[in-house]
Amino acid sequence: MHSNSIPKTIKYKVFIICKIAYYSFCKICYIIFIFKLKDFNDINENNWRDTVSKTVLEAYSAERKIENITYKNLFVMIAMIIGISLLGGLFLGLAFGIYGEEALSTKLEGYYLLLFDASVVAIVLLAYKPVLHFIKSIWDLSVLKSGKTYLYLLIGFIIIAVSQYLMLHVFSFESAAEQKEQLGSLGLQNSIQSIIYVLSVAIITPVKEEILFRGILYRFLEKRYNFLVSIMISSFVFGILHGGLLITATIMGMVFAMLYKKTQSIIPGIILHIVWNLLVSISMIVSL
Repeated sequence: MHSNSIPKTIKYKVFIICKIAYYSFCKICYIIFIFKLKDFNDINENNWRDTVSKTVLEAYSAERKIENITYKNLFVMIAMIIGISLLGGLFLGLAFGIYGEEALSTKLEGYYLLLFDASVVAIVLLAYKPVLHFIKSIWDLSVLKSGKTYLYLLIGFIIIAVSQYLMLHVFSFESAAEQKEQLGSLGLQNSIQSIIYVLSVAIITPVKEEILFRGILYRFLEKRYNFLVSIMISSFVFGILHGGLLITATIMGMVFAMLYKKTQSIIPGIILHIVWNLLVSISMIVSL
């Protein structure tokens, strides 16, 4: 019994560690990718400490209207998210060492990691003033009074549905198994877990992703460059961070960005994102 349980324990621990490392690696690549767009002449070996110190001080300066954030603001935000996530990973490793796999295996499904990640993002956004003020103007609910908004939502839903059907069933570039694993639906055992799963995947995650990718990254790039650059880069990064669903997620990112472009609000994107994730997550639960 003991000899059979060791490989399973090691395998599970390696899986969790690799998953945390993967998301951390993706976010680090995100930083590198963003900073490749910047002229590095602003920061050199002699003044980087002063630059970082000045950035941190500016982050907590008096409240002001911010038309656009800077690369430094973006770097600090991502660094804070990664730092807190890595700290959480450290505590997770310690918990494994103290309590073992049996005590934690039921607590570490993918949707719990999504909730943790969303909590980290929320803390950083609320604590970091430049970004907090930057996203204050993206919550325009008045767009829901326009009939055009619902037409855009319908068109966007059709585009996402057709593209996913083609990727899964015609070209076979992606698989339903990858989608199920990406959404973290494996291992649901009771109704409570199913409710938490739907809450995290279909509601909390869409809000978090729309704030980060459309509310911050897309708008930052559009104000600094142009629409084409902003929609391509923000959507591609969105796709990369969805692992094996690169093509589908990139197309979804483009649809959500177009919704923001047409309405100047992330509310329609959040609605479509929630509806789509809700349909997919329910179908995953039913198929178990």
